[in-house]
Amino acid sequence: MSYQIILHGGANDLTEEKGIRQEACERIADEAEKMLKENASTLDVCEKTVCLLENNPLFNAGTGSYLQIDGKPRMDACLMTSKLQLGAVIQITDVQNPISVARKLLELDFHSTLSGEGASRFAAEYGFLPKSVITENQNANFLSAQKKLKGDISYKNLIQSFHLSGADKLGTVGCVVRDTNGLIVAGTSTGGLKVCFPGRVGDSPLVGAGNYANSFCGVSCTGIGEKIMRLSLARLVSFFIENKETVQNACQKAITQLGEIQGDGGVIAISHFGEIGFSFNTKTMSSAHREG
Repeated sequence: MSYQIILHGGANDLTEEKGIRQEACERIADEAEKMLKENASTLDVCEKTVCLLENNPLFNAGTGSYLQIDGKPRMDACLMTSKLQLGAVIQITDVQNPISVARKLLELDFHSTLSGEGASRFAAEYGFLPKSVITENQNANFLSAQKKLKGDISYKNLIQSFHLSGADKLGTVGCVVRDTNGLIVAGTSTGGLKVCFPGRVGDSPLVGAGNYANSFCGVSCTGIGEKIMRLSLARLVSFFIENKETVQNACQKAITQLGEIQGDGGVIAISHFGEIGFSFNTKTMSSAHREG
């Protein structure tokens, strides 16, 4: 059997950054393929690929995550296998690679998801060193939002001052890998929306919404989480595949439904047969895939 890998750096309208984002995805895809050829486990490849995306400040995950309107980064990540193994963290604030904390939860197989302070305490207990992920660029975005809010960070003022989001502001990262034995792993990591209320949770760490894997496929989503959650978008892609759609048709049908509720975003997927698919309704979605 063959192997497949696909990754994304977010669906958005940042056309001026299209080239540099695509180049970064291609480099990371090369690294992922190298790991696969060296017989790294599928979990290792997916986790480490997402880590490379998290470590690149171009993307809105890990280093470079957006700050919520109180000035803190709160990051989400999920890792799931086609054997239904699961680990996820919600609103973790102080680690470089949330996907690795999710991996540790998956391995321990006790709780599957931890949030906030509990996620941070868990990470510290298992040796993840505290690290600031705030970049100069994201701090500037935060200060600009604060200026517009004029010091009033109430939910009401947030609604009055900003739209839900915009397709120019998205950048969730994700990866799906299938190995030569047919095991599929999907991982997704995000820093959330450019401007959002403290504690806001998007689709990325929610099973079936922004990330999903089962015996039929693995899926990672990117876009406006409030709309993605309403459709359980990742699970919707799986539903289509389970009902004999090709993986490409499944991705396209899911994104069509996302557009019908005025949602911006994209999906990547690999089926149990090794088919690769992706679709998006924004101006661009940086992605790369390899197979062999």
